[in-house]
Amino acid sequence: MGVCSILSGTNEVTIASGGVASSGFLVYGGMLVVGGGYTRTTGGGYAAIKNGSLTITNGVVNLSTVAELLNAYSGTGNTTVSDSGVLDLQTLRISQNSNAGPDSNVINVNTGGTIRLLRFYVDSKTSARGRVNLNGGTLVAKSSRSDFMMSTHSNYTAYIFFTVREGGAVIDSNGFTVDCKQQLYSGAVADGGLTKKGTGMFSLNHTNTYNGVTSVEGGTLVFGQDNTLLPDNMVLVSSNAVFNVNGKTQTLAGIGGGGTISNNSGLTVTNSVAPGDAGSCGTLTLAESCSLSGTLTVDVNIDGSGDRLHVQGDLDISDLALDVMDTDLLTKYNRYTVASCTGTLSGTFNSDNLPSAWLLHYYPASKEVSIVYNAGTMILIR
Repeated sequence: MGVCSILSGTNEVTIASGGVASSGFLVYGGMLVVGGGYTRTTGGGYAAIKNGSLTITNGVVNLSTVAELLNAYSGTGNTTVSDSGVLDLQTLRISQNSNAGPDSNVINVNTGGTIRLLRFYVDSKTSARGRVNLNGGTLVAKSSRSDFMMSTHSNYTAYIFFTVREGGAVIDSNGFTVDCKQQLYSGAVADGGLTKKGTGMFSLNHTNTYNGVTSVEGGTLVFGQDNTLLPDNMVLVSSNAVFNVNGKTQTLAGIGGGGTISNNSGLTVTNSVAPGDAGSCGTLTLAESCSLSGTLTVDVNIDGSGDRLHVQGDLDISDLALDVMDTDLLTKYNRYTVASCTGTLSGTFNSDNLPSAWLLHYYPASKEVSIVYNAGTMILIR
């Protein structure tokens, strides 16, 4: 028992190619704290934690030469990565042999920490139980995998839990195609939601109960089944990113951003449509028509630019209200297009907050709705 700390330097651990018993990287009771430097394995075999814990708060622990890090080779185990710590490896086995509850075998991915890996894994037995807390740190994919975050084995989904905490789940597909077959549970009254980073594709292939915002900051987020998210969730899609509803039935409280939402005919939005990325105006593009209701919220700029909702198909705005932010930036010599489509434009906004002398003009021929200034009637006196 006790604590062993590594704070600096380059540290190499030679591991035999045999089983766990011959491992050179074995935390057997107590705690190994890595607070700096570079620690790496050489050789094959396994790294393991047995009734102990590994905590990485700074520096790098590179276990990529071994087949797996067994978070609990036997008994209990805890692995925590936080602050600026990095854990680089192939497979992170959540639990191997444990009859204890899932909170006896825990992996914490905390704010600032990074785990780079091929996949999470667990033995296909009911005694293997554990939890992964996603709390602001980043999971980075190292290869295209269909089992990046577990497989569909019934024991995995019944005894292993991925929990989204206050810091949120951050997934960087890193140019690869990866997925999550586990349910992402909420672990807080107001959890941090999910953020998809990096190029490549990440698929959610299970129903999820986290309640925070889902943000697609890069690449493509794909839904793998109907009702992937709770109906009061909101999805934000940044410019150059894609949210692929994949033809699934999904109700959301809101959508937003300057990116593209595709295969969205089964999407229903009940409360909020908010085009544009945070801090800049932009166009939210829907690749298909879908049911929209609630409020269309747009920002405008003094130069005449502004946010826009664009639908590649028919657009019915009769169930939408229009809310223009910073109306004092409207300038009477500009026309602000807030909605457009390629199909049939129908309906009118059921309400708006435009100041006096500003009007909404509906242009069925050009399939646009714009904010324009009404200069009134001019009388020429000679």
